Amino acid sequence: MADQLSIQSHSALAGRKTVKTDNYRQKELFPAGKIILRGNSEDTAFRAALEKALAVKHLSLTSTNAVTLNKHQTLLWLGPDESLLWLKQEQVQDTINVLRQALAQLHAAVIDVSDYYTILCIRGENALPVLAHGCPLDLRDKKFPVGSVAQSHFRNAAILLYRAKTTYHVQVRRSFARYLWDYFIEINNRLTN
Repeated sequence: MADQLSIQSHSALAGRKTVKTDNYRQKELFPAGKIILRGNSEDTAFRAALEKALAVKHLSLTSTNAVTLNKHQTLLWLGPDESLLWLKQEQVQDTINVLRQALAQLHAAVIDVSDYYTILCIRGENALPVLAHGCPLDLRDKKFPVGSVAQSHFRNAAILLYRAKTTYHVQVRRSFARYLWDYFIEINNRLTN
């Protein structure tokens, strides 16, 4: 019998400290679990299985939409057959087991991508100008209101951008995390000086 591997997650930004200025805050959301859910969002059986597994009622999976399921879980719509669940890292394995059991008889997939991405959280008066500097999306309130989700890029890095009430969450591949972290700080410093 093969020995089991013990995999320990570590921050993609180990050694980097939270940035706090009068007009800007930047931190890594770590540890954070991330689960891709694949299945037809228009299929009532798929939605019903998700609702049961995630213990929510009337789940709406629509374009550019994020649904906060509870204090520790947010479901982000990525496309007609793909959503992303953000949750506490310690909930990942149990949630995957519940989802796989609920979706077992359906054409669906549940994939743990927790170690592939990290999430940067930025807020404050300078958050929008920092993002606008390298992201081609129109991020004004009318076009990108609270609860919006979009896949885009920031300079050379592919990102997933989610706008919460007071914070922008930027999911990026771990290999680009330091690049994005440093670039955000550089832009904020230019805006402040």
